[in-house]
Amino acid sequence: MKAYLFAYNMAVAAAWLWVGVVCAMHLAQNGWSRIDLFWGMAEVPLKIAQTAAVLEVVHALFQLVKSPVMTTLAQVLSRLHIVWIIYQFIPSTHTYWVTLHTIAMWTLAELIRYPFYALNLYGWAPKAMLWLRYSGFLVLYPSGIAGELGSIVHALFYMSAHEEFRTFPEPMPNRFNFTIDLWLAYVAMLLTYVPGTVILFSHMLTQRKKYLASTKDRDRSSKGE
Repeated sequence: MKAYLFAYNMAVAAAWLWVGVVCAMHLAQNGWSRIDLFWGMAEVPLKIAQTAAVLEVVHALFQLVKSPVMTTLAQVLSRLHIVWIIYQFIPSTHTYWVTLHTIAMWTLAELIRYPFYALNLYGWAPKAMLWLRYSGFLVLYPSGIAGELGSIVHALFYMSAHEEFRTFPEPMPNRFNFTIDLWLAYVAMLLTYVPGTVILFSHMLTQRKKYLASTKDRDRSSKGE
C-alpha cells in the first residue's frame, strides 16, 4: 500500500509540475496578459492533475490515509466544479487573469503537498518540507480560495448576461429529463464558502500545531532538553 500511495502522490505531483511549468513559461513570456494562450496550454494537464484528486476521497473512505472523508470531499469538489463547469463552459474565463492566479496558487500548494506526502510515507521528508507543508497553506490557501471566489462571481455575471449558459445540461424538455439552474446553484455555493473555509482552516491549523509541535519536541529530546 505504501508503494501504491508513493506512486500515486509522485504521479500527481508530476502532473502539477507540468501545470507549473506552463504557468512559469506563460508568466515569463506574457505576464498577466494573453490568458487565452495560457489556458490553451494548461487545460489538459490541469484536468489530469485535478481530476486525479478524486482518488484522495477514495483513499480517505477506505482509510488508506488518515484524512477526514468529508473535509477531503469538500476540498476536491470545490476545485472540480471550477475546472469542469466554470472553466469548461464559461468561455470568458479563458481570458480572465483570475484564472491564471487561481491555477498558479493551486499549483504551488500541490507542488508542496504531494511530494511531501510521497516522501513522508518512508520518513524521507526533510524538516524544511514539513514546515513548508504546514505553513505554506497560510498564504496559498487564502489566495487560492480568493481566486475560486473570483471565478464563481465572474461566472455569475456571465450567466446573467448569457441565459444560454445558465441551465445545465440544457433547458427542459431535454433527453436527460432534468435541468439545473447554475446561477442559483452557484449563489448557494457562495454561501457555503465561509463555513467551508473556516472548517478547512481549522483542520489545517490543528494539523500544523500537531506536526510542528511534535517536531520541536523531538528536537528537544535529541538535545537532551
